[in-house]
Order: sequence, then structure tokens, then C-alpha cells
Amino acid sequence: MNIYKNILPNGYIAKVPLTFESSLKYQSSEDFFQPCMHLIKELASLEENWDAHNGEAISKTVITNAERLLMNMRSLPAPDIIPSPDSTLSFAWDGENGWAQIDIGNNSFAVYVELNNEVLVKADRLPYNDPAQIEKFAAYIAKIDTQD
Repeated sequence: MNIYKNILPNGYIAKVPLTFESSLKYQSSEDFFQPCMHLIKELASLEENWDAHNGEAISKTVITNAERLLMNMRSLPAPDIIPSPDSTLSFAWDGENGWAQIDIGNNSFAVYVELNNEVLVKADRLPYNDPAQIEKFAAYIAKIDTQD
């Protein structure tokens, strides 16, 4: 039996099996990496109107970009992986001292990081081919206390 949960903050319903979300609660990056990759692959199967509000299917390019970003951020805690009705994905981290979100598109990505009520990064239209910049963002995100 599949159990589904509303995972979108805007109230739309995404039919994403609850088992994938709960499987992401791991402490080591090696523990969560494969379940995260599996979830990304599952989100690739979302069809048009998956949210009952004309949500677009997640493009193959976005899926590939998400997998590449995840591989470059293996040292971080597991992100929440959230599909968006505009055919993109987001990685999100939320903790007591801050939060971060990476929005993954076809040609570029956007990053927002807030730590101790201070915005550290707010950038968009960033290229995927700059590993030094991705490492910099990962270092900021690593400072967020995401422990339950």
C-alpha cells in the first residue's frame, strides 16, 4: 500500500510516497545518498498535472542537474527534495539556526542561505559548471544545525 503525503508548502498535493521522505532521515552522507538519488529518480516519473493544479512534469535536464548537485554536496545533511509545479526541483535544509534552499532549473540554479537571521547568500542564474562556487555554498549550508 502506498501512503502519500502533501509535501508542498503552498498546499498543493504531490503524490510522493511517504516512505521516501522518512528514508532521508540519516546522519551520515553515505547513508542518505542512495535514498536521495532514488527519490530524485522517482520524481522524474511525475506526470503533467501531478499536483492537480497543472504542475509540469520535472524535465530530464533538471533531474540530471539535481543528481550532479547532490553528488557535489555529499558531505551535507540530507536535504528535503521538493518538486515544483514549474518543472524544477528544490533542495532544502531547515534548522534551529537557519535555513537554505537550492532551486534547480534546466540551465541554472538559485541559492538562498540564511544563518542566525542573516542572509549569507541570495543568488540566482548560477551556472552548474563552477565547482568552487558550489563548494562555497555547501560550506555555508553545512553550518545549519539540521539535527532533529
